[in-house]
Amino acid sequence: MIISPHGKITRYLYGLNFLPFDLKMAIIEAQQGIARPTINKILEYCFAYNPSSKTYTIQITRIIGAFTIVIALFVFAILMLKKRKK
Repeated sequence: MIISPHGKITRYLYGLNFLPFDLKMAIIEAQQGIARPTINKILEYCFAYNPSSKTYTIQITRIIGAFTIVIALFVFAILMLKKRKK
């Protein structure tokens, strides 16, 4: 957790390993008192770092899998609600 000088949590850094740039930006934002929502967890799920090419690649199978599960849960909820109405 990164805390501003006023005692407000401005950012969470998840895991044990994170990029130095993320830490630097979190400290700068904390000094300025800026609290922004962190989407790093979602981006880490959708992208993976490739050390050989030193780039991030999109993980399309993870995205499609998560999307499929969300749709399945939504359809299941609709079916359960329709069944209760009858």
